[in-house]
Amino acid sequence: MKYDYLNRISEIIKSADTAEIEKGRRIQPTLIYNEGWMLRLVLDWFESHDNDWIKKKESRINKDELKPVLELHKNLKKQDTSWFSEAEVESPFLVGTGREGYTHADAVFGTVKLETGTKGKVVPIRDANPKQLVIVEAKMYSNFSSGVKNCPGYNQIARNYACLSWISFKYNIPPENCFLYIFLPKSQNEKISEGSKKNKNAQKENIFNKVVIRGAVNERSKNFAFPTESDKSQYDNWQGFWEDEKNAPALEVINWETILAYINEPNLIKFYIKCIENNRPEQKTKKLKDYIEEVKKISRN
Repeated sequence: MKYDYLNRISEIIKSADTAEIEKGRRIQPTLIYNEGWMLRLVLDWFESHDNDWIKKKESRINKDELKPVLELHKNLKKQDTSWFSEAEVESPFLVGTGREGYTHADAVFGTVKLETGTKGKVVPIRDANPKQLVIVEAKMYSNFSSGVKNCPGYNQIARNYACLSWISFKYNIPPENCFLYIFLPKSQNEKISEGSKKNKNAQKENIFNKVVIRGAVNERSKNFAFPTESDKSQYDNWQGFWEDEKNAPALEVINWETILAYINEPNLIKFYIKCIENNRPEQKTKKLKDYIEEVKKISRN
């Protein structure tokens, strides 16, 4: 009998919904019900719904909070656009003393391709017209990674934003075609906002603020020595480029709940609820149950 490994993988994945090992569970639910798979499913859904669907949806949208999701969907459906998850993107600090590696992005989409000879390094297509680059960072209650030892403000968001701006400059991608999207649960977003209001440390006042991000990247450059004058000159030119606000890529924070309200797909909402149940810190509390009930209402609106 031929061993159908793809079918067996599917069966093992399904076992995540089984309660006990002795009843057939073979993997932890969080291997499936997490931000990575939620993001892939959302991007796949966007890709599978064409511009005709978008036009019909656009004519019916009457909530301002859904408009950023509409624009995101339009961007993903632009000509020659592809998406790729678990991507590696180029950093402005790749070579020199104090260098760092390629930055991990949860997903990238735009006029991009895999760099020759690599499995995950994504680069823009130089002759694409128009060019576009979008980085997506997704969360399901996990924290954003902190900065490096000598620059604590250079966190996960700052790194992704710096990479986005650097690639925009290096590959001549119009800044208005570059976006950093951050997807996270509404309750997590609210908790971050509340923490920002209480925190007196200006560096941590608002992790989504582009001025704060730019300051963290500039601070990171102080701990970096460029190998050649040419490298230093290119970096300085980029710094001058992105200090101009009109060259700053857009940064948009969108709640998963808002995305699901736009999509209004019951099965995706079910998947999201399983993500909440398996990742939210206060599991099995009344607060959690109330929150899930709010999510269930999405498909009824």
